[in-house]
Amino acid sequence: MQWVPYWLGLTYAKLAVAFGDSVFPTKEAAVLTGLESKKLNLAVSRLASSGWLVRVKKGEYMALEPLAVLTALENDWPSRLKARPEAVLLVQVALSELARTFGARLVSVAVFGSLARREWGEASDVDLLVVADSLPDRYTERLKSLRRVFDACSPVRASQWTRTGRDYHLLDLVVLSRGELDGSNQLFLLDLTKDAVVLYDKGDFLSKRLSALGAELEATGALRISTPTGKTYWDLRGGTRGR
Repeated sequence: MQWVPYWLGLTYAKLAVAFGDSVFPTKEAAVLTGLESKKLNLAVSRLASSGWLVRVKKGEYMALEPLAVLTALENDWPSRLKARPEAVLLVQVALSELARTFGARLVSVAVFGSLARREWGEASDVDLLVVADSLPDRYTERLKSLRRVFDACSPVRASQWTRTGRDYHLLDLVVLSRGELDGSNQLFLLDLTKDAVVLYDKGDFLSKRLSALGAELEATGALRISTPTGKTYWDLRGGTRGR
């Protein structure tokens, strides 16, 4: 992710206002922005390479939500993932749509699982932990509210499949409230103390929670054990086992 000069920032703002989270063709964008076709093509190419737009396929782009851009600029999480560009692209789009969906209610977003462990392959999912306020009690209702996130990722995934014939990665979201990160979900967080890549974290809520849990694990002598097959489990030294 990179900062861009004023004229590119202005072009991004026009595209974001005009199209929101919709995929747009450059021909239509040229009419709305008033830019000559050659200059617009240069602008969208540079904005995409700088991380402000996502190239869905040839001649079609999507503007990322500003929060997704700014968080990537602030902590450079795309380089921390150390994965194929396809993974980073999906995470960028998902984070952008999560910001649009939850607005001020969004608390934290983190990558976990194989992508965070740098073991991501052609058939791997993109796993995201989402923490938000004022969530519905029923989990099915929470997932319904995230339909726009899945819809936004769909054309990107389809384009990846068209280009490669093999990459069609699923997006797996775990959506929890702040309170649900404690108690019964503690085992779920164990691996995140080692591997989580935090994308967005209001008031460092998730980072502080993971840091405190990591300190507890270290104090009690808990260990994450790797088996010869490559799987891992936790030895909590208290008679409790967790993966």
